[in-house]
Amino acid sequence: MNVLELLRPYLGIVIGWVLGLAGQSLATGRQRNGAVGRALADLLDIRHQLLGMQILEDFIRQRIQAPPDAVLQLRRYADSIFPSVSGLSVRYNSAVDVIAETNPVLAYELRSKDMIQSYLQKLRDYADADVTAVQVLVDIETDLRPALLDALADSALALAKAHSLRTRFMISRLLREKPEFPEAARPMLAALETALDTTPPHRPA
Repeated sequence: MNVLELLRPYLGIVIGWVLGLAGQSLATGRQRNGAVGRALADLLDIRHQLLGMQILEDFIRQRIQAPPDAVLQLRRYADSIFPSVSGLSVRYNSAVDVIAETNPVLAYELRSKDMIQSYLQKLRDYADADVTAVQVLVDIETDLRPALLDALADSALALAKAHSLRTRFMISRLLREKPEFPEAARPMLAALETALDTTPPHRPA
């Protein structure tokens, strides 16, 4: 009896184990890639809303010199016209939990980024509660927003790299594009521009 005949009864067990392990690894990879894709889509939504706020505010500031309380009201108005994505935080954190199983460092960097808008809204609430702090809090948000956008862009690119080469290319191109005002809000922007064209510029006392 040769060695092959001795091992033959065990070959099926070994092959089955290897195939099972490969299938499990493939399923885990698909689950992880799906989580990365979901987190990336939600992160892009968060960035899109923040960019929309920035574009609207820049548009206003180019035309009038708005006092701090007017800037604060503008930001609250912008919050109302940019729709919130239903279930974003729950879905995002669920995806980050899956990513943490294989890439805890990336998951750590992604944590709490779904709360950016909530943090900014709290700044505005503080300004409502203390009118003497409006100027300071408005300036804090103005200075903070570019850093938040950069952080979101970095995280989006990290997720894109983890997803696929094609996604990495698409996100890199997206991040290089000049941001534009959301298409759905363009009628509001046109009406606002008309109103500003017929409104005398604000002159500080």
